[in-house]
Amino acid sequence: MSFVNGGDGTYKIIYHTAGSLSLNDTTIYLKGTFNNMAATDPFTKTGNDDVVTLTRELSAGTYTFKLHNSGTDKWYGKDDTTVNDTVNRLTVTASGGDITLAATGGTYEFKYELSTYKLSVYHADNNAMAEMPTVVPGAEYMVGDANDNKGVDIGDATAIQYHLAEFVKLNGISLKAADANLDKELDIRDATAIQKFLAGFEQPYPIGEILRDNDSSAQPATQSANASPTEIKAIPHNSGVRIAQ
Repeated sequence: MSFVNGGDGTYKIIYHTAGSLSLNDTTIYLKGTFNNMAATDPFTKTGNDDVVTLTRELSAGTYTFKLHNSGTDKWYGKDDTTVNDTVNRLTVTASGGDITLAATGGTYEFKYELSTYKLSVYHADNNAMAEMPTVVPGAEYMVGDANDNKGVDIGDATAIQYHLAEFVKLNGISLKAADANLDKELDIRDATAIQKFLAGFEQPYPIGEILRDNDSSAQPATQSANASPTEIKAIPHNSGVRIAQ
């Protein structure tokens, strides 16, 4: 920065920005043992003013890191926290300690919500959820099996949360399977229904049952209010065929 005398009692301030942040970069940095705590990994802006992201390659290993806001010189972390490749919306604080990342190696996406101090980490090389099968008319699927691993477990609730956080995009048969409460909408209530099912709570939904999709148009679970409903026939584990309500 330099000052230029205008000669009329005014001064012009000139900022020299070469080598500084780009227009898409922010003052939030990811600093850890993988980059010697250096200011080399700035988060970048997204279409959402409240969300910034960063993608970084990491070798397999255990690292510690924190977020640093160079504008306010505040550091954000979380005491006694270990992330095994992924974490969804972890709250970090200015008084928090280093976060440990146990990485299996590959490409990692970091997503930070500025207003809520929520940090998510996604292992982008884990394509089990990123590449979902398409719908085949008449195909069978299990209600709640969002990650298509032929069972209902906590990974399905996580897959739905990742979809809602825009880390991955569920599509096709997996999108239909993720609609655990069969309301034709994919939202946090589906993840909650799966979590309650796993905890042993009685559910009014056929989670874990096999359904057959008879919709050849392969419409997604999220539909407009005017969309015609998809006919879904439930096939119980016993004999017979019933219509899911």
